[in-house]
Amino acid sequence: GQIVVRGYETRRTDSFDLQSEVLMEIFQLILDGKLDEAKKRSKEIIEQVKKGQVPVEKLVISRSVRDIKQYKNPDSMPNVQAAKKLQEMGYEFVPGMKVSWIVVNDRRSPQEVEPFVSGRPFTKKPDYEYYARRLAETLSRITEVFELDQNALITGKRQTTLFEEKKKKKGTLEDFL
Repeated sequence: GQIVVRGYETRRTDSFDLQSEVLMEIFQLILDGKLDEAKKRSKEIIEQVKKGQVPVEKLVISRSVRDIKQYKNPDSMPNVQAAKKLQEMGYEFVPGMKVSWIVVNDRRSPQEVEPFVSGRPFTKKPDYEYYARRLAETLSRITEVFELDQNALITGKRQTTLFEEKKKKKGTLEDFL
């Protein structure tokens, strides 16, 4: 059958492809009863993102942009920032169109993004730490049941719990039900 997911990043418009794809992969591993593999894969992919070992196309975020004049604080919004930069690059912008970008610096405020144009080489360096954090946040919503919270996914170290001694048995799919 087909997995239908609601309320997770597979359905959100501000997700990047890698986020949705990996989430579905981890859901499938869990549903197949491969819990250890799901935990291992979650940590592996986050480490790959941190090292920049993923296709840049998988990090693209897209959202539509209204008329730029309609925004109260347009420079603080990544989609508007990307639309303005596209115009500066000579591309046509039409209000309501979908704009794609990659986050290049999340430590700045507002977040710094660069437009992504399919078929055109992307020459800037993505903020891989930002993408690793976003992915860890997404995956932790399902892996924290197996004692892998967001921090554990980023650092690769399992969280310890107050009831560690009571939990000597392995987590199973039935723990969800």
